[in-house]
Amino acid sequence: MVDGKAIKNTIYCADEGTCSRSGKPIIVEVKKCPQCGYSVEK
Repeated sequence: MVDGKAIKNTIYCADEGTCSRSGKPIIVEVKKCPQCGYSVEK
């Protein structure tokens, strides 16, 4: 696993209970597999 960065989607939930992935995206530090590309947040 190697260090890297990724964009994480954030979820916005309205008052009536509906949720969508329209929140502001943020950059997070991750560990990434160089062979398959799978990543996990640190």
